[in-house]
Amino acid sequence: MRPDNESWVVENLAIVPEFRRRGHTSKLLIQAIEQGRAQGMRQAQICLFIGNEGAERAYERVGFRPEEERRDVTFESIAGAPGLRRYVRDL
Repeated sequence: MRPDNESWVVENLAIVPEFRRRGHTSKLLIQAIEQGRAQGMRQAQICLFIGNEGAERAYERVGFRPEEERRDVTFESIAGAPGLRRYVRDL
């Protein structure tokens, strides 16, 4: 799941549980998108553990769409999720 040279990668995003469901994820993602656009990037991407439905909804709310996923049984035995899903959106 390698980005091309024109992709802005949101590497990590986490919200402390007591502050979830207050729009903070959307605000952070919009800021990241604006920074990528200002850097001349054409696309933004973010990855998540498959099965993290809250993150999927949050990313889709600001225009990300699923692009690719990778599954691996060894990964699942270690991480507790079947794999990773990459979401992208145009800037």
